[in-house]
Amino acid sequence: MLTLCGVHPIFFINMNHNVKKLYQELIGMKDYSDYQKTNRLLESLFAFVLDKKGKNVLTNNEIVNLHKVISQSVYEFEKYWANTIIKSKNPRKAFESFSDMDRYRKLTKMEWMSLLICSSHKKHNILFIGGGPLPITAILIAQNHGQKVTVIDADAFACDISRRLVKKLGLSKKIIIIQSDALGFQNYRQFNVIFLASLVGIEKNMKENILLHMRKHLQSKTHILVRSTFGKRKILYPPLPRRAYDIFNPILEARILNGTINSVIIFEHSAKQGG
Repeated sequence: MLTLCGVHPIFFINMNHNVKKLYQELIGMKDYSDYQKTNRLLESLFAFVLDKKGKNVLTNNEIVNLHKVISQSVYEFEKYWANTIIKSKNPRKAFESFSDMDRYRKLTKMEWMSLLICSSHKKHNILFIGGGPLPITAILIAQNHGQKVTVIDADAFACDISRRLVKKLGLSKKIIIIQSDALGFQNYRQFNVIFLASLVGIEKNMKENILLHMRKHLQSKTHILVRSTFGKRKILYPPLPRRAYDIFNPILEARILNGTINSVIIFEHSAKQGG
């Protein structure tokens, strides 16, 4: 089985992956629901960015284009797996076999352990922005840490399939799925911990606009966990713009260097910042 997180040894045979060719193949695809081909290309890109010796030859415009394609590809990838789990006779077992599980476990564990540094809240009221068809972070937080999580996503289909998935996993009492755009959501004040997915607001200035909108509605001491990237990993997901660091108080940045693409930055909202 192909996996986005477990880099297959074959990809390390040639340390100079032709990232330009991978880019051209992905950009040239007309149908990202071709799971096998899309997953093969994404896995090759993951191997490339994790390879210390590989060299990026993509232009800035090509990287911007690639971010959009990866967003579409990941959507189809998650949709494929959500349907697979829903249709399975044993949904929990199918969920555990999710091909990118190891990476998400590492990332979610890093985020959760980072969040535990917080001493402001006796109880975490969690909102996750951008759950997609497969809200795996919310599921892992609910399963492994007993937390209730509200997930918002602007896409109606993603919300529908993720609700069915959550029900199949027996987590309907732990996870609530709401269809809402991040800029239209008005109930931020109900939460003291907010996760912002890496592929939310990848358009120019959009992530900053979401954070500025959010700031108007947050209670003081709310923690905002924003996924970012660093180094060659920026080819896959855009890093958090430096301007965003002026919107909230940054209190922690964490990275896993082995096998995980995203870093996480935790901000805290102060009443002095507005809202």
